[in-house]
Amino acid sequence: MQDIVDSIQSIARQRGRGESGPLIMLRALDGGQGERISHLPIDNDLAQAWLALLGEPFRPHQSAAVTALRRNEPVALLAANPRVTTSIYLLIYALCVTQGTSALLLAPDARAATAARARLLYINESLPALYRLPTQLIEPQVRPDPAARIVIATPETLHSRLLRHHDRAWRQLWRNLHMMTLLDLHRYSGVAGAHLADLLLRVQRVATSHSGGAIPHLLASGYELHEPLAALESLYNAPWKILSGDDLPHTPTALAVWRNTADRLREAVDVARLLQKQGYRIHILCQPLESAAITPLVGDIEDITTGTSPQSGHVLICAGHPGAQSAVRRLLRSGYQAVILILGESPLEQMLARHSETLLSQGPSNWPAAPLNAYVTAQHTLCAATELPLSATEVESAGIGQIVDRLVEGGQLIDLPDEEVAWHAGPAAGDPYGDWSVLAASGSAIMARTEQGRQIDLIDPSAYARWCYPGAALPVVRGGLRVTAQDEESNGIALRMETSPRRTFPLRRCTVTLRDQRETRALFLSSQIGYGRAVVEEEIYSSREYTSGGSASEVMIRPAQQVRWAAPCCWFELPVAPQVNGQQVGWSLAGALSAATLASFSDLVPCLDEQARRLYLVDAQPGGNGLAAWLYAHAEDMLPLAYDIALACRHDPLLEPWARADMDWLLPMLGR
Repeated sequence: MQDIVDSIQSIARQRGRGESGPLIMLRALDGGQGERISHLPIDNDLAQAWLALLGEPFRPHQSAAVTALRRNEPVALLAANPRVTTSIYLLIYALCVTQGTSALLLAPDARAATAARARLLYINESLPALYRLPTQLIEPQVRPDPAARIVIATPETLHSRLLRHHDRAWRQLWRNLHMMTLLDLHRYSGVAGAHLADLLLRVQRVATSHSGGAIPHLLASGYELHEPLAALESLYNAPWKILSGDDLPHTPTALAVWRNTADRLREAVDVARLLQKQGYRIHILCQPLESAAITPLVGDIEDITTGTSPQSGHVLICAGHPGAQSAVRRLLRSGYQAVILILGESPLEQMLARHSETLLSQGPSNWPAAPLNAYVTAQHTLCAATELPLSATEVESAGIGQIVDRLVEGGQLIDLPDEEVAWHAGPAAGDPYGDWSVLAASGSAIMARTEQGRQIDLIDPSAYARWCYPGAALPVVRGGLRVTAQDEESNGIALRMETSPRRTFPLRRCTVTLRDQRETRALFLSSQIGYGRAVVEEEIYSSREYTSGGSASEVMIRPAQQVRWAAPCCWFELPVAPQVNGQQVGWSLAGALSAATLASFSDLVPCLDEQARRLYLVDAQPGGNGLAAWLYAHAEDMLPLAYDIALACRHDPLLEPWARADMDWLLPMLGR
């Protein structure tokens, strides 16, 4: 095989047109030896068996985690290096093997849960029989295994099976539960974080009721993040021990950035084929929605794999930006000889094409704290009261008195005839476990399927009307798949692969009613910013569309999509009144937050009040996802980034209207 850097440069020359080549940046990055310790304070024989299994020494973060867990402190292992997950498994064995107790491992979705089971099965097969912990993955139609010492669940199965049936089928697990571990903690941003916070409260209630008061140890792993303490405490209100797992070794690698292209999926496959001919094994990383489009392009070519998470190989090709700066940092520590980032045409990617050096110079992503979402908490409160009577002390401690009062008034909670005030789910509650998803503030997620009926992915329902109307291109602002139908009965959409690169953007009418003005402050020298809560009535009436090589056009949406929701918002008093139609303004701020945080572009909705000359940025999910509050606190940092995004998109045929509108008000606000 050629040197990987030479190979990438050679392919870039082949695919260049004239003097313009696709390669924007190519950097060789050094590896690191990591740090080591000679002793870990766990059972000596288990330590020796673990050393024999991995063939490498223990690390300082593992020792610090053992000490903190024994003091019953919640521990977060945050690292760019993905091998920090192995430390999670080590700590499970270290704390559960010798005490004869059990662990509950929570994976963010079914794919991650299946991967965790495969890894734990390998560990069990490699360890001496004395130290093996039988493992069970919660699956449909599979009965509880009373011998299981590690139970793997997702938020959905934890909610609907382990907690719902805690006093019957899963009694043995809850009696012996000593430890709860959370994989990929970074996946719980926004509404998912609000769900996780309530799930952890329910786990604590049920576990203590079965164990006589003992609270399980809490251990989590995730991306390296910027100042994550506030977000962690919003999930679990206790003094967290935050440890960096980046004392692990990592190999040298190279980062190549490919110029944004209209058909990044096909470009990724073409580059992979050229590298495969030179003897490399390649993995193409894509979004879950895109897996249906990229798999037919690859076919059955040997040594080229595709998927939504990294797999083994020499080279990783990322078909588009992976969604967060911390995700980029994770990929660069994943053991590949090279990572090739093929930029698409999203606002963030167009900005990165102009400022590619920020991929290496920018720090880890921010993680906005999950808010108390009344819609989320109301359903979890009903579930908690179904599992065990809900006491007045618990209600006061959680700060949910108003929510409980509304549920009592509606007959969903009823007072128990005891001396101590307590509530139980009433007849009006129905089945509180139904229609639930960690992606949704209320109800279930949207099911995305191919036209043949194969499930591809689950989608946040707040995106249904705004981004998933018939004819819309998905993923949002990237394209590649066309929505051919909406099915409200099955709560799903049908998708078809596009024959040519095509993107869409919704045109809307908005009415914003401010319900609660909580804070205002000065912004720069002469502007004002505020934070509060609003009700938004939105009509998506048309779609702006652009197919590569053509010109942008508008297509009416019939019938128009109607949305109404209440959520936190922040607003800017604008120095000039933008001249726009279809609410094509403010989207550069949504792009800025997707660049700086774990949020996606569609998690924030701009709404312009032309008469008041006020631009609202509203949390997309009913009840809130924490972004408006975070933007209010960090506006001075986000506005320059929003300007860079608008500047990068000003010549894009699809995005040009809002890019130029945003530049018009950002320039005077920033004093440029």
